[in-house]
Amino acid sequence: MNRRWIIAALAVLAFAIWLYFWCEPERQVRRAQARLLAAAESGDVDSFAQMLATDYRDAWGHDKTFVVNGCRQVFNDFKTCDIAREEVSLAPSGGNQWTLREKLTLAGLGGPIAMAVRERASHLQQPFTMIWRKSGWKPWDWELTSIEQPEMKAEEFEVNW
Repeated sequence: MNRRWIIAALAVLAFAIWLYFWCEPERQVRRAQARLLAAAESGDVDSFAQMLATDYRDAWGHDKTFVVNGCRQVFNDFKTCDIAREEVSLAPSGGNQWTLREKLTLAGLGGPIAMAVRERASHLQQPFTMIWRKSGWKPWDWELTSIEQPEMKAEEFEVNW
């Protein structure tokens, strides 16, 4: 009987340790980033939109509505889309926010809009800077609040969706 209690206690302890590491913010931010990019690759605009904060504002002055509308048109133009990731850094940036810097490489096939986006993205050398915020009590409740990319200019986004 004592042996069963010891085994059960060790199993609970092992699960608690695993859960502690699984819930760490840096792991959850990486998972959130992976979900965001998977939604972009698959063209799932609704899932992509759910990952953006309601107060999303990027370096070019765009809000969530503008980004979602633009993504809808771009995602629909891609027939295939692959986004390769190379993490540069991940660090807390105060409060419940984390800053993730990643070099993203876009590949895929599609219509003229998709090819223009792919061509522009292929010339970027600097990483994207993405600000993630913990939005709820669950470990996976993270939302993207901002994106920056120093090589991209606001004029490139002067489009009426």
